[in-house]
Amino acid sequence: MDGIQGTERIGTGALSGCAVLDAAVLGAAVPGAVVTGAEFEDLTRAVASFRPGSDSAELISQLRALEDLKSAAAAAQARIAVAFDTAQRRADAAAGVPAEGRGRGVAA
Repeated sequence: MDGIQGTERIGTGALSGCAVLDAAVLGAAVPGAVVTGAEFEDLTRAVASFRPGSDSAELISQLRALEDLKSAAAAAQARIAVAFDTAQRRADAAAGVPAEGRGRGVAA
């Protein structure tokens, strides 16, 4: 994945070069699919390269879409943080760490 090359305006319908973003835009994202760290990095670069629209209506549409993206990212981050905490506590339990010591070092 090479990420986006150049700049794109949000809402132009052009493919970004970011498979995760393209799938979301095209409605082909697979619910429940695991997205790799590299794919998140591509998405971040793609979004960072967007430039503002040319009129007020497009600018409002872009702002709305970015707010939705920000909310979705925050929700995903919360789910991933919980999954990480759970995985660490399970690993601690498997290693024989007493219940009161499990999860130490996992910061939120």
